[in-house]
Amino acid sequence: MLARRDILKKVKGAFLPFRCAVQIGDYTSKLRFQVFDHNGIIEISRIPLRQAQNERQLRSTLERIRYRLEDEGYAFRSSF
Repeated sequence: MLARRDILKKVKGAFLPFRCAVQIGDYTSKLRFQVFDHNGIIEISRIPLRQAQNERQLRSTLERIRYRLEDEGYAFRSSF
């Protein structure tokens, strides 16, 4: 099970070189993050914390989001 600081690090690392704001809700038990350039790229707000704490599930979720954004023309660092 991933600690909160590990989740933050993995989410931010997945979307480099873009900035990423990450919030882990205490009361909602949800992971929420925004990836943005000067306009904003995407906002994800419905990832259950249990899913985010599972390293394999988090990686799979982040990969799907990256693939979707790459199809829109965004380029990320090769690995995260």
